[in-house]
Amino acid sequence: MDLEDIVDRYREVPQKKRWIIIGILALLPALLHWYEEGDYLAQELEQARINESAERSRLESAKRKVAELPSLLNKVSEIEAALDKARRILPDKVEIDSILASLGKFEAELDVSLLRFVPGNELQPNAQIEYKELPIEITVQSNFPQIMRFYDKVLHMQTLTHLRSIEFTKVEANEEQQVDNTKIESRAKLILFKGM
Repeated sequence: MDLEDIVDRYREVPQKKRWIIIGILALLPALLHWYEEGDYLAQELEQARINESAERSRLESAKRKVAELPSLLNKVSEIEAALDKARRILPDKVEIDSILASLGKFEAELDVSLLRFVPGNELQPNAQIEYKELPIEITVQSNFPQIMRFYDKVLHMQTLTHLRSIEFTKVEANEEQQVDNTKIESRAKLILFKGM
């Protein structure tokens, strides 16, 4: 069959069938394209649906986070306030002058004599916890109730303090001075804490 026979047969086909043949021939490239790329496009569509689902879940998560933001900001401000309070209680540095001034004030209020005030070296008792201790050896003299009131005031100062190794001894009279029998002497280690 050569080309002239095909053309003759085509001319013999009625006009309506010719249009059907032309329509089928015109649709063949589109059908071929759909057949070749249909699977690829279906996969792309499925991937687009998966991506859309993931993005929607991310959007919902972001909306929840935005809704939680005011409460988180309140928590942050509460934590900052607590941190400021903790810094006042556990300061970054210990000011010996202010501690000595406070002890002098308590000494005058309670009629106690502060005989000794010797700061020691800072030490960190636990390497895992970030604080240091500054021991100060103190010696006070008065009667027992006044010494205990003095220690109570020391323990309730604004900065964090602790007393260790408290000892009491009776004050001995010497030849030159008359000593009240109710007076005692107390030695203790005043521990001041500081942050790092």
